[in-house]
Amino acid sequence: MDVTQQQYMIALAETGSVTAAARQLGVSQPAISNWLKNLESQLGLKLMIRSKKGMVLTPAGSTYLEGARRMVEVKNCTDRAIARILGRAEESVIMAGTPNGGANTFSRLFRAFKTRYPQVTLRFVEAYNSEAFELVRTGGADLALCSCLDQGPEDLTCRSLRSRELILVLPRDFPMGYDASGLKQGAELPTIDLSLLGDLPFVMPSPEMSYYEGLTQIFRKVGFYPNTIFQSASTRMIYNMIREGNAAGIVPRSSFSPLDRVSPFSLEPKLISYAVIVTKKGRELSLAVSEAVECLMADGGDRI
Repeated sequence: MDVTQQQYMIALAETGSVTAAARQLGVSQPAISNWLKNLESQLGLKLMIRSKKGMVLTPAGSTYLEGARRMVEVKNCTDRAIARILGRAEESVIMAGTPNGGANTFSRLFRAFKTRYPQVTLRFVEAYNSEAFELVRTGGADLALCSCLDQGPEDLTCRSLRSRELILVLPRDFPMGYDASGLKQGAELPTIDLSLLGDLPFVMPSPEMSYYEGLTQIFRKVGFYPNTIFQSASTRMIYNMIREGNAAGIVPRSSFSPLDRVSPFSLEPKLISYAVIVTKKGRELSLAVSEAVECLMADGGDRI
């Protein structure tokens, strides 16, 4: 039972955007745009119209959506019934990731994956990098969402989703602070000599964080370990501590906002973190696990 067109309609209604619907389903934008144009031409009716809030349903579109959802549900029920008749054990895909970025990415992936594989159980296990790597090695997880300062352990297969810069941020009234309210997105940041910061209080990541060990090595090279007043496994918490004027710290550049009274600096050389999908090297991936990897690659892991 092919319900591809019905899935297109459901994704369009839920996201309000051709781009977002295509990303959710892992297809191209033209595929959905052309499908909608052809369907509306066949029906002689508009199903969706563009507004300032995105794509919205017309009355005819609402009727079509209701039917599309019923058809998808019929297919899902049929698939489950056939699987029971054939005595097939339901396959599960276990994904490991951090409670913050990993969980957010899993939430975005869930609906698109279950639409394609309703018979597959998708599970999420909270784990930071070292624990997530070990879960994949031992078979406790089929794949993991991780962040690394390199391309990941050599004994695992790591597919890079994207990279992001980690920057030093000071409260604006700290020594060497400056007014960054006029900084444009993507502008080059000033650099700073870390050896000048030995007397400043620091908020540091907890040891389980992906870039903790890399930071300790960097500080070791400049000859001091930071005066750490607080540690956290949450980059949001670290940035909030900086923003409230408590300490300096190192966070992803995406955390910084020119609206905050903070001063960002690039490290020299720049410190780059990579978001990666981790699977066991040499293991043949099932169709469902491969599909989960493809969905993650399409998503891009923006919040890992």
